[in-house]
Amino acid sequence: MINNYLSDFRILKKYINHNNHIFKKNEYKNQIFLVEFNGWQGIQIAFSYLINFSSQNKKCKIIVSNSYNLFEHNDESLLNKIKWNIGKFFKIKNFGVYASFGVSDFIKSKYDSSIKNHSLKKVKQFYKKEKKLINKSLDDNKKILNRLKKVFFKLLKMFKV
Repeated sequence: MINNYLSDFRILKKYINHNNHIFKKNEYKNQIFLVEFNGWQGIQIAFSYLINFSSQNKKCKIIVSNSYNLFEHNDESLLNKIKWNIGKFFKIKNFGVYASFGVSDFIKSKYDSSIKNHSLKKVKQFYKKEKKLINKSLDDNKKILNRLKKVFFKLLKMFKV
């Protein structure tokens, strides 16, 4: 167990060192580049290069937000608040990864019922429009399938199968 933890820590440290070496800190204007905070290493690697490119070209400040709890109405425990602040201050685990590619601040989203209501309204509007498109595409797919069947049966007759 300790060996696995140390192995993970070494890999994480190598990745952070790589980012610190590759991605130079830059001066920024009043523009902000908002990034989702997550623990998926593959996405973090992609983010690091995308963010570096964008921040160099646009001279923007990079801020990370944990949006995964926007729809949860659960109050956050004191322990989770403490863990967030300690991780943010000492750049532990994912905080260190994001800080290594130039993130200047970490913000924590809070639940707001108006966000949920607005999102649900947008989803309903989307599905009303999509329903029409889906029905049209189903009709198109049926036509294509019928044509393919005809071609298939012609080929069967040609080869007398």
